[in-house]
Amino acid sequence: HLLSKFLEDNRMFLARRGDGSGQTLLSWYHRQFWESCEIYCFPGDAGDEHRTQRHREMADYFGGVWAGKVKPYNAWLSSTVQRPHFFPGEIGRERHVPHQKLVLRGSLPVGGPS
Repeated sequence: HLLSKFLEDNRMFLARRGDGSGQTLLSWYHRQFWESCEIYCFPGDAGDEHRTQRHREMADYFGGVWAGKVKPYNAWLSSTVQRPHFFPGEIGRERHVPHQKLVLRGSLPVGGPS
């Protein structure tokens, strides 16, 4: 559901392109979109370890790794959202991550502005 909502909301900003294998890839219509995303997700002072971790988190999400499971808090979440007064011993929480389909079928109504 998340991907279909994203595609619907952003279809005028997406373009199709081939990868040489006969498959169709979606990419941002304008370079400023992916540049902005890269700045937001991978700040300039972030090293390779940060970049690898962010990719791992996205892969886990879209792979449905945490769907229906309690995900442990990382250090930042432990210090900001953990509620030891209300839930002593809480080390993680169900994040309500949806199960993700591994294969999309059908046509994708996307394309850049005319």
